[in-house]
Amino acid sequence: MSNRGQLVFGAILVALGIVSLLSTVFQINFGALCWPLLLIGVGVWLVLRPRLSNGEMASEVLLLGDRRQRGNWVVHNEEFWLGIGDVELDMTEAVVPPGETLIRLNGFVCDVDVFVPQDVGIAIQVNGFVIDSDLFGRDYDQILTPVTVSSENYGSAECRVRIEMNAFVADLKVKQL
Repeated sequence: MSNRGQLVFGAILVALGIVSLLSTVFQINFGALCWPLLLIGVGVWLVLRPRLSNGEMASEVLLLGDRRQRGNWVVHNEEFWLGIGDVELDMTEAVVPPGETLIRLNGFVCDVDVFVPQDVGIAIQVNGFVIDSDLFGRDYDQILTPVTVSSENYGSAECRVRIEMNAFVADLKVKQL
């Protein structure tokens, strides 16, 4: 599962390259072709998305907008689909269940801030074209290179959170408080 984001992102880049090549060879207006293909792709995704979901994970779609989760809440397996948006997950007062909890973020342009208590282990994998991240006080600025980092206590912590993020432009900040 950890390479799924890279596979999808690579397939999108290959498809865009093929469309660009065909538009050059056959003198087709790439801009006029892009929007209909985008609309068809979004429509197919909307039709097939319920069938692709495994039912074990809550899913939320935000084409434009913000999602803020603070205070007393229960952390659970969750998936976010973002067009352009911000997500803030403050787990400092939240109930994190024992075992591993997966939070998956997929989007185009995403700004994500995550705050976790010191006793919760956290692992992060970010895939994207442009990645700007501040993970545990270290900056990772990458282009077309995934970032994989985990907290020192991830292997030994009773409660663990794994974050998988796939975005064209990803800005991720994770802090243990």
